[in-house]
Amino acid sequence: MDLDSLKSSWRNFSISDEKIDAETREATRRIARGKVETSQQRLVAFYQKASIFALCVTALSPNLYYILGCPVWVSVIYGLYGIVMAIVDFWFSEKIRKCNLLSMPVVTALSVIINLRKLQKQLRALGMVLGFPVVGIIIGYAWYLSISDVLPGMFAGAIVGAIIGIRKWRQARKLSKSMQEEIREALRE
Repeated sequence: MDLDSLKSSWRNFSISDEKIDAETREATRRIARGKVETSQQRLVAFYQKASIFALCVTALSPNLYYILGCPVWVSVIYGLYGIVMAIVDFWFSEKIRKCNLLSMPVVTALSVIINLRKLQKQLRALGMVLGFPVVGIIIGYAWYLSISDVLPGMFAGAIVGAIIGIRKWRQARKLSKSMQEEIREALRE
């Protein structure tokens, strides 16, 4: 076999570099989209669990009346806060779930995720704006009644609750950020 026939055979056998690069980029996009879907599903599950937890808060509201002796209106406000947050968290989880990121162009998907992250921050602010007065009313009422046995537990609960809340917020933010970063990786290609 001479050198020319070997070159000719090699040319006929080899696959173009552009085709390999194109297939590699497409495989990378599919992998990245699969990761985004997984992050999306985890974020949906996170907010569904949060809505269930908010309903548990509502279920605890009668204890404010029966155990602490708070007026009915304080228990009702506490219960309403839990219901509102359950609805908000469930609505947000459904909004995330309904985003079909796999069918969107990469730039559109990135825009959708950025808007979801903005909404996530706004909903957190809403929860805090509604939650702090409710907790303040309960603590203030216990202070007014001089229920000294309950106050240390309330303050300890507020501190532990704040720590748990911050950790959960960071977890949710990390999930939404991972969705955004995975889409950005696909955009860089």
